[in-house]
Amino acid sequence: MRILYVLPQIYPYVTGGAEIFHYHLLLQMSQNNMVGYIGYDNINNNAVKFYRLYKLKPWKLTNPIQTIILIYRWRKEYDIIHLNYCQGSWLHWFYLPILKKLFKINYGLTIHDPSLYEWKQKNIFKFVFDEAHFIVAVSERLKEGYEKRCNKAITYLPPLVPLNKYLHIDTSLFDELRIREDSKIVLFAGSLKESKRPLILAKALVSLGHKWLESNNVVVLFAGDGDQKEELSNYITNTTLEKHCILLGRIPQESLAKYYAIANLYVIPSIHEGKSMSLIEAMYNSLPIIASNAPGINDIIFDNQNGLLFDIDDVYGLAHCIKTLIEDCQLAMNLANNAFRDYESQFRFEDMYKCYMDLYENTRSSQ
Repeated sequence: MRILYVLPQIYPYVTGGAEIFHYHLLLQMSQNNMVGYIGYDNINNNAVKFYRLYKLKPWKLTNPIQTIILIYRWRKEYDIIHLNYCQGSWLHWFYLPILKKLFKINYGLTIHDPSLYEWKQKNIFKFVFDEAHFIVAVSERLKEGYEKRCNKAITYLPPLVPLNKYLHIDTSLFDELRIREDSKIVLFAGSLKESKRPLILAKALVSLGHKWLESNNVVVLFAGDGDQKEELSNYITNTTLEKHCILLGRIPQESLAKYYAIANLYVIPSIHEGKSMSLIEAMYNSLPIIASNAPGINDIIFDNQNGLLFDIDDVYGLAHCIKTLIEDCQLAMNLANNAFRDYESQFRFEDMYKCYMDLYENTRSSQ
């Protein structure tokens, strides 16, 4: 199989879920297939061919022009073009059905954007989706939304990556973080940006009160970076939460496992998600999960079954969930076990990989 990916941004240069997913998909596919990708940054892997995009202004125009040229130039080397679809200018997509019609270049799309905004150039996007050989959505919500929009069958496949689990806790981390080994660690893993709502978690700690936080040795680890980092840091300082909040900064995806290993709880307070890889990793690591009742989350986490849900932006609801799971170890254990069970039945990387290979094979056989 010969697959060309169009991925302007990719991990480790960008640490979003879609970029991490496609990085691992590239590496896995390259083990048994011919794989290339078009993008700004080279991952420097000898098994993957790299075709560079140059960051030229205006990028909304230069990016699609360069992409068209590269796809046309290398079209005979590949069986299919695979693109990561996120909402953006029609200029990034209009050429795909044209290239298919003129040169028989088949393409497929994976939808990561959780927003479901209405298309401004509806006819153009409808044409792009109609001509795609396959379309994958990373959540059931996106699948249903886009099937209604384009009246076409869409495959649901969660964006999974190979995961590693620390079998033993790295006790040196406690010294490195300057926290006690009996601390109750709450993990937030994601970008520090408004849609992820890291401030809601900090505000929930204030609601719980310093006395309760101190008596239970609660420490929140924020693993991530983003444009809300300074605001979050200032809030922590102004509310004297320094003993209970640690900003780890950007953590490489492959290094996150050791933080999951020492965590007692995982919290995801986002207002929406496509499909959160950090949430799936928390399930894999058998962590009790507290999550917002938000699109892209509430089709994975079910209240009092495999986690606890709180209403979006409900500071007191989140605080109550944290207090409940810190104080009720049996409930926390039951929810964690159920979350791992659901991971095993729904989110195995090997199963997802096979489904993508089936889609690629079907595309090649139809040519």
